Amino acid sequence: MIATSLGLSKGAVGEYLRRARSAGVSFPLDESITDTGLKRLLFPMACDVMAVVVVAPSRMTTFKSKLGINPT
Repeated sequence: MIATSLGLSKGAVGEYLRRARSAGVSFPLDESITDTGLKRLLFPMACDVMAVVVVAPSRMTTFKSKLGINPT
């Protein structure tokens, strides 16, 4: 149900849950935690690495929506 509502695979949701358990994250989250703070907990190595993502122009609106960016 979570995977379907977010448009993710069950495996991706499982991976997020695994990372949360590994990082000691419990729900509900403390109100003081920011999106950046949560990202650092779940993806500690990725926060130290700069990445470039190439997205085809025809897929840009969908890509932005999945990231929570206003697609306009």
